[in-house]
Amino acid sequence: MGEFTAELVDLHCHCLPGLDDGPATDTEALDLCHALVADGIKTVVATPHQLGFFERYADSRQIRSSVAFLNEALRATRLDLEVLSGAEIRIEARVPQLLRQDILMTLADRRRFCLLELPFDTLPDIRPVLDELSQLGIRGVIAHPERNSSIAEDPDLVMQWTEYELTFQITATSILGDSGRRVKKAAWKLLNMPICCIIASDAHGAVTRPPRLGQAHAAIARQEGPNRARALCVLEPLRILGRSQLED
Repeated sequence: MGEFTAELVDLHCHCLPGLDDGPATDTEALDLCHALVADGIKTVVATPHQLGFFERYADSRQIRSSVAFLNEALRATRLDLEVLSGAEIRIEARVPQLLRQDILMTLADRRRFCLLELPFDTLPDIRPVLDELSQLGIRGVIAHPERNSSIAEDPDLVMQWTEYELTFQITATSILGDSGRRVKKAAWKLLNMPICCIIASDAHGAVTRPPRLGQAHAAIARQEGPNRARALCVLEPLRILGRSQLED
C-alpha cells in the first residue's frame, strides 16, 4: 500500500482488460483499480501499448470503448476512481501520421500530449518525429527514459531534446530501486536536472507490477520535500490533463 498525503494522478497505467500485457480479464482490471485507489490515486490515464509488439491490439476506438466500460463498472462498484483514455506509443516514424488518422491515442484524448516509449536497448534519433508532433501542436511525454540503456548510462543525453519542451515520465518503481541500482541512480538524477518530470506507476496488475506511486511520492517527499513530491505526482500531471492553472 502507498504512503500518501495527496490524491495522486497517474498518467501511465495498463488497466484496461485484454488489450496488452496488463489485466487479461474484467475482474483483473477491477482488482488493479482497487489497488490504484489503495495507493492514493484518484485519477488514472489508461495507457495500453500501441505500436511495437502490440501494434494490432488496440486503436483509439477500442481504447475509448474499453475506458467507458471500465468507468461504468467502477460506478457500479462505487469505487472512487476516474479513468481517462490514453496510450503508450512506441516511438517510430509513423506516429504523427497515425495520430492524424485517430488510430493512436493522446493522453486524456486531448491532442495536446502523447506518451512515447523509447526502445530499451537503443537510442534512435527521435527529433524528426518530435518535429512533426510540434507541427500538430502535440508535445511528447517520454515514458520511463531511465530504463533506456543509453540514458541509464548517461542521463544527460536527454538534454539533446530541450527545444521540444518534453516531459519525462519517471516510473515509481525506478525511484524505489525495483529495476536495479543503475536505473534508480538515473531516475534520481533525471529528477534533479533542468527538465520537466512527472512520476507515474506504469502498473500492470494488482499483484504483478502493482502500483507503487504512493511509496514513490513518500520517498521523494522525504528526500526533496513535500512540495516537490506534490509537483511531480499531482500538479504536473494535472497540467498535462488541463486541470490546473499551470496549463499553458
